[in-house]
Amino acid sequence: MEDRRMLAAGSLDGSFGNGGVLISQLGFNEDGYSVAVQADGKILIAGTVGDSAGTGNSRNFGVARFNSDGTLDTTFSVGGVDGVNGLAVVDFHAREDLARDLVVDASGRIVVAGAVRTATGQQVAGVARLDSTGQLDPTFGSGGKTTTAVPFADVELRGVALDSSGNIVAAGRVQLDPFDSSTTQFVVMRYDSQGIADSTFDGDGVVVTDFGWRDEAYDVAVQSDDKIVVVGSGSTALATPIKFVVQDLSLPVALQVGQATFAAFARIEWLLASALVVAAALNWRSRRFALTLSLLVALAVIAQAVWLLPILDARVAAIVAGETPPASSHHGYYATLEALKALLLGLIALLGLRTRR
Repeated sequence: MEDRRMLAAGSLDGSFGNGGVLISQLGFNEDGYSVAVQADGKILIAGTVGDSAGTGNSRNFGVARFNSDGTLDTTFSVGGVDGVNGLAVVDFHAREDLARDLVVDASGRIVVAGAVRTATGQQVAGVARLDSTGQLDPTFGSGGKTTTAVPFADVELRGVALDSSGNIVAAGRVQLDPFDSSTTQFVVMRYDSQGIADSTFDGDGVVVTDFGWRDEAYDVAVQSDDKIVVVGSGSTALATPIKFVVQDLSLPVALQVGQATFAAFARIEWLLASALVVAAALNWRSRRFALTLSLLVALAVIAQAVWLLPILDARVAAIVAGETPPASSHHGYYATLEALKALLLGLIALLGLRTRR
């Protein structure tokens, strides 16, 4: 595990660690993913720690605390799981626990969020809370830990924040098909201060948002009015990256419905295009079948160009501006691409018919 501290001018702080660099080995196969500074200046690092036997068969949440000079704080997690003072290890008793982010609340309690791989192979969201001494907080979840599963999907939380009521808001990604990384979508979960899923948050405490293709949330922040802002990346159905996507969960329902409709049409388009490929492989045994498929694909992509793609543009712009904007200036660009795609698919169908003759 490595940590560095720099001065305001950007140079390494020689009073920290060894010349501004702290390298520590507290367990086995350690990885640090997030850092936070307490009000007293002590430094918290969250990540993963290998099992105490060092076999690499299991990894657990790990939280280490250092003094402001970079020395290990041995008053933290005294007599911990691995017998190392200064390192708190949280074991969900699963195959693999991956801590990704942490936040400190007003009482000095430490909330850690990440992913837990269960014995069945499913990956679920995992959140744990430690008290200020590094011990699991028994008033949170079940013995200081809680997990949330999305049916038939894998979940990984990557960012965590607190709202003004002390609720825990965590964001990350949900992979709907464990064998297809392109099926990832934004996921945001909210828990109350006791680690219980907040039923006032979209009914079950979980919000999944589909921007179109390979969507992953990386971090989350809560505004002073408790609105939630999520940042990440994704792609449209055209495989065009949407970098630094920002999601304000207070968006008008109409825009959310429009985005869901866009995603549905995108999937229909790809399904029909796949059918065209199959038809070509069969040497266009039925001209009527090939022509029908090509027309359906053309209609799907034209519908996106004329109606659905502007909805996507409007959604992203509305999130950033906080209001519903006019049609995007990129509409013509997207429409041209979709029209060309429809033309090419039509030509493929015609060539197939001519080949059959």
